[in-house]
Amino acid sequence: DAVLNDDLAFLLNGALEKCGITEELAVDNTSFFNQYAASLLSSSQLTNHQAEKLKELSRYLHEDVHLSAPAGAGKSFLAIRHAISKLSSSSQGKILFISPNRSLGFYFVRWLLTYAKSSLPTM
Repeated sequence: DAVLNDDLAFLLNGALEKCGITEELAVDNTSFFNQYAASLLSSSQLTNHQAEKLKELSRYLHEDVHLSAPAGAGKSFLAIRHAISKLSSSSQGKILFISPNRSLGFYFVRWLLTYAKSSLPTM
């Protein structure tokens, strides 16, 4: 959450200051998101809990869904999988993804496009 809220540098520098270190750290959120995206995109295997939740979500392809869980629980990953299922089931499908910041929204679109591309039939 600290990265998503842009608080990580502030928190790290506060901890360093308490230790008497006066140098300041800068955090590159883009690098973090790129690493996070790479880890998500390389992992197509769902955990047992994620598989169970995705199965529950599949019952709501034509209803609004709200995902809420702690940071790192895989909400974005499940949202992407659910979005692809929803869009595949209907040409009228609509997705509204709300995130705490613009970067995560852009990555959601990137992940969605990557998964959608990989699920298209090859010609």
